[in-house]
Amino acid sequence: YLSHYVTNEVCAATLATMSIYFALRVLMSQRVSLGEFIGLGVCVGAAMLAKATSLLLLPAIIGALKARTGTHVESFLLLGGMALVAALLALRIGPSPTRSSEQPAPIV
Repeated sequence: YLSHYVTNEVCAATLATMSIYFALRVLMSQRVSLGEFIGLGVCVGAAMLAKATSLLLLPAIIGALKARTGTHVESFLLLGGMALVAALLALRIGPSPTRSSEQPAPIV
């Protein structure tokens, strides 16, 4: 069903699954590395760029991290990191400011 038409559903579902995987790795490990947090931030940020409903991952992930650590600092750092990654990806992947809507896209 999801692969019948060309949409962003498969990409969003894959990135959401990867986000849950990285969140579980962070929650289960005794000592969390910076790479795991970066992976989580990149996956959640990219999932939010792929589909806006991926924003629903944030309360679950931040709530689980807060319940494990008991502090707000890491949750806010994680949220800030995800927002930064999403903003950087949006600037890099977003629509080109030089192409107007009146000009058709070039056929490659």
